[in-house]
Amino acid sequence: MTPEDFAAKVEELRAAIADKIAELEENPTWGTEDGRQEVVQALDELVVQAQALSELLQQDVTEDDGAGEEL
Repeated sequence: MTPEDFAAKVEELRAAIADKIAELEENPTWGTEDGRQEVVQALDELVVQAQALSELLQQDVTEDDGAGEEL
């Protein structure tokens, strides 16, 4: 996957989250308590992973470290 492909997927996720925020503002009782808790846990894990990915992408990479390899 190229950086552009991955950025597009991240944008799709960002848009889905923005849509859900707007929906929750109109319907704050969406879902069951268990379902909502499951989403909260998934989002918490996503935040941790996104932060780790961001930090890795900000590190300086030398040519010997595999720069340019696709994930």
